[in-house]
Amino acid sequence: MRRALALVAACAALAFLCAQPTAPRGSDARPQEFSAVRALATLRRVLGDGAPHPVGSPAHERVRERIVEELRLLGLAPEVETSVAGSPASIAVVRNVVARIPGTETGKAVLLCAHYDSVPAGAGAGDDGSGVATLLEVARACKAGPPLRRSLVFLFDDAEECGLVGAEAFAARHDLQKEIEVVVNADARGTDGPTMMFETSAGNADLVRLYGAAVPSPRATSAAYEVYKRMPNDTDLTVFKRHGLAGLNFAFIGGLRRYHTQKDDLAHLSPASVQHEGDQVLAVARALAMAEFRPKAAGDLVYTDVLGLFLLRWPESWSLPASIAILVALILLAVVEIRTRVLRASALAIGVLRALATIAAAALAAPAVVHGIELLRREPEPWAGSPWPFEIALAAGACLAALAVARIPWLARAGFAASWSGIWILLAAVGVASAAFVPGASYLFLVPCAFAALGRFARREFVAIALPACALALLWTPLAMGLEQAMELRVPVALGLPLGCVVAASSFGTATRRALAVLASLLVLAAAWALAAPASTAERPAWVTLTHLEGPDEGASRLFAVTLGSPLPAELRAQAAFSATPERAFPELGSLPAGFAAPAAAAPADAARIDVLGTRLDGDARLVDVRISSPRGAPCLLLHLRGLVSRHADGGVVSLTIGGERLDDHQATRVFFGVPPDGVALTLRAPLDGRAEILLLDVAYGLPPSDAGVARARPDRCVPRGQGDQWVVARRAPL
Repeated sequence: MRRALALVAACAALAFLCAQPTAPRGSDARPQEFSAVRALATLRRVLGDGAPHPVGSPAHERVRERIVEELRLLGLAPEVETSVAGSPASIAVVRNVVARIPGTETGKAVLLCAHYDSVPAGAGAGDDGSGVATLLEVARACKAGPPLRRSLVFLFDDAEECGLVGAEAFAARHDLQKEIEVVVNADARGTDGPTMMFETSAGNADLVRLYGAAVPSPRATSAAYEVYKRMPNDTDLTVFKRHGLAGLNFAFIGGLRRYHTQKDDLAHLSPASVQHEGDQVLAVARALAMAEFRPKAAGDLVYTDVLGLFLLRWPESWSLPASIAILVALILLAVVEIRTRVLRASALAIGVLRALATIAAAALAAPAVVHGIELLRREPEPWAGSPWPFEIALAAGACLAALAVARIPWLARAGFAASWSGIWILLAAVGVASAAFVPGASYLFLVPCAFAALGRFARREFVAIALPACALALLWTPLAMGLEQAMELRVPVALGLPLGCVVAASSFGTATRRALAVLASLLVLAAAWALAAPASTAERPAWVTLTHLEGPDEGASRLFAVTLGSPLPAELRAQAAFSATPERAFPELGSLPAGFAAPAAAAPADAARIDVLGTRLDGDARLVDVRISSPRGAPCLLLHLRGLVSRHADGGVVSLTIGGERLDDHQATRVFFGVPPDGVALTLRAPLDGRAEILLLDVAYGLPPSDAGVARARPDRCVPRGQGDQWVVARRAPL
C-alpha cells in the first residue's frame, strides 16, 4: 500500500512539473522558429515607457503606431481600419491594425488575432502585449519560410477591454464567411504559467486533430473548456464564433493578482509563458495554412494532453457508451468476486459508503480549513498575498479528514476487495453522468476507470491500486492547477474533491496513527503560517481603486475606495473619513461596484456637458435632440437614460450618432470610449410631462490634485485595478 501511495505521489509531482511552460529560446534561434527573447525585445519597443494604453489615450495612439512600424519592418503592408462599433455594453471609436502574408493559393485565409489596448490601470504586457508580441514574432517566422498555401491575416484589434468592440468592428467591415476560414486568438489573463488551448468552436474534430498533430508540446483539455463555458468571461474569439467561424483560443492565466494592474508589466511577464504560447500559435498557424481543413467537421472530440507529450482524444459520442461499458465491467467484476466469495454483497455496500464518505470528508474539509482561517483572520481572501500555506493546509486537512473517515472501524471492515470495488464503481457511475451532461470532462473518469478494470484482472493488489490511481493523479493534477490559477482558493471544494478521490482510490489499508499525526502536524504548522502570512504583498497585491466623484449635486464631492470585498487599508482610513461599509454612488447603475465613501475637496472641471438642441412633438411624446460631450476630452462617457417613451424595440432611443456614423443602438445605458470632440448626438423620445432624465458620467483616468495625499497613502501592497483611479464628473438633466 505504501509503495502504491508513493507512486501516486510521484505521478502527481511529475504532472505538476510537466505542466510548467517550455524554456524560452534565445535570439540565436533559427529564423523559422519562435523565440521568446526576440518577441519580448519587440514588445519592449511596442510598449515604449510601459504606460497603460487604454482606448482614447495618447499612449494608445503611440502603441498602435509602433505596431504599424514593426509590421512595416517585416516587409508587410499594414492598414489601419477606423470605424465606430458597439457591443452589448459599450460603443467605441476603434482603429484595428490589419496585415497579410499572402499564400501561394487563392481561397480563404487564416486569421490570427490579439488585442493591443490595455485597461486604464494595467501596463498590458501580459494582457495582451504577449499576444501582440506573439503575432509579430509568428509573422517574422512565417516570412522566413517555407511558403504557405493559405494567406495569414494578422489582426491587432482595438477596444477588446471595452467589450470586444474591435473584433465586432472587424466583423462588420469584412465578409467573414467569404474571407476567413478559421481564427486563432492569443490572449492572457495574467503574467505567467503554461499556455493552454482552452477553447474551440463547435464541431472541433478536425481542429483538435490538427492541433494535436502540429504542436510538439500540447497543453489542452476539453475539461478546461467545460469550466470556461460556465464562467462570465469572453475573448475576441467569442465574436468570431458568433459569426459562424471555427477557431482556437490560447492563453496563460498564472499571476491573477497582477492581472489588470500596473504589475502586468514586462518585469513580471514570464518569457517561458510567451515561448509556450508562441510555439503553439506558430505551429497551428503553419498547419492551418498548409493543410486541407474542414472547419465544421461533424462532432466534437474529448481530449487532454498527457504530460505535454501527446494529445489523447476520441469522439465525444464515444464517451457515454464507453463509460457505461466500463461501469458494467466493474459491476460484473464485483459480481464474480461475490460469487467466488472474494467479497460479500454487504461488504460491497459498505465499500461504496466508505468511498463516498472519504471523498465527502475531503471535499468538506477543504473549505472548512480555508474559511476557518479566513474567520480567524477576520478578513476575506487572506490567501491572496501568500497562497502556499493555505494550499498546504488545505491539502493536509483534506487528506487527514479523508484518511480519518476511512479509518472508522465500521467502514474499514469492508476490506480491500469491497473498498476497491466501491470507489471504482462510484467513479465509473459519476463518469457515466459526466459523459451524459459534461462530456468534455468525461476523460477524467473514463480513463482511470478503464485502467482500474484492466488492473483488477492482474489479481495483484499493488497493480490494481497503482495503475488507476496513477492515472487519476496524472490527469487531475493539471486540472486542479488550472482551477487554482483561475479561481485561486475562492472555491476550495474544487480542490478538495479530487484530493478525496485520489486518497479513496489509493489508500485501502487502515491509515496508521503516525500518518494521521504527521498530517495533523502539517495542518497545524501550515495553518499557523497562514495566520501570520501577509494578506497582500507588493508582488501579489490587493486591489484598491480610488474614484473622485464630482456632482451631480452641488457640494457633493466624494472619494470612493473600491476594494472588491477586501477591507480598506488602515493607511487610507487615516487620510479620510471613509464609511464603515461600502456604498453605491448611483444605485440605478448596478454594474458599478460599491466602495467605501468619504467627503472630498471639490475638484470642479469643465466636463460632462449635456446640450438640448431642440424638441418637437411626436404624438403623445416629444422628440428631443441631445448632444453629450466632454469639453476636457475625457476618454470615457457613461450615459444612463430614465423614463423615456419606448416604441417597438427602440427603448426610447430613436437615433444615435458618433464620429459621423449613425448606429442602430437603443440601449438605455451605454458606455462610450474614444469619443470625438463633437461628442455623441442622440434623438430621444421623452414623455410630455418632462419626467425623463439623463445621467451622464464624464470619466477621466487619474485623480485630481486635491486627492494626491490619499493616493500617496495607499500602501505598496495595494494597487488600482481594471479601470484604475478615476476622476468622474456627473451631470443630471431633465428632458
